[in-house]
Amino acid sequence: MVTSTLRLDSPVVERRLLLSGFVLSGFATPLLAALAPWLAERHRLDPAQLGFYFTVQFFCSFLASVIANRRAVLSLRLGFLALAAGVGLLLLSNHALSLCGAGLIGIGIGLVIPAGNGICAYAGDSASRLMILNLMWSVGALLTSLVLRRINPATLLSLALLALLCILHSLLWMRRSITPTLRTRIPSQSLKLESLFALALFLYVGAENGIAAWAKLLFS
Repeated sequence: MVTSTLRLDSPVVERRLLLSGFVLSGFATPLLAALAPWLAERHRLDPAQLGFYFTVQFFCSFLASVIANRRAVLSLRLGFLALAAGVGLLLLSNHALSLCGAGLIGIGIGLVIPAGNGICAYAGDSASRLMILNLMWSVGALLTSLVLRRINPATLLSLALLALLCILHSLLWMRRSITPTLRTRIPSQSLKLESLFALALFLYVGAENGIAAWAKLLFS
């Protein structure tokens, strides 16, 4: 397999965009679990119906992640738009539209996180910068539980702010460009290891999402 290294046109600006964008994607990742009791009450869902939200989000995320690094900047542009649209639809009173919102959030997560990590890795950034980038995702995920401990009109306004910030990030990435520079060949052995890691990550994330939803409902 052949891949390319990347040259950032404005490294400081693009790295800052990646860091702030990962806070937003981190906030969006456990959002469905945080809103699960509210969604169940709002749409009168039984556990099986509510669980379908997580199934839709997970598989949409998985499918989007498959193509995320083919055009990383485009993935970031579309990913943040999908997150914004998904958050908006999730809050609507229509059950079908809110389910579509869960799918769009999954698409956004599946595009933004792999593309952001890919840009950081193939631009030649150090491992510490890559770790800091994913630390920002963790910060966003922690903020979700803090902001949405209780669902009320004020906390729902924070989700409107999340959607606006995602739109802003999409617009800002439309003004950026990243240029492939050096093409290199990845050994087949590395591809096998990456495939095994991807499979393990697939199973881990699916289990994590399911447990998060179950725990939220159990203790709500």
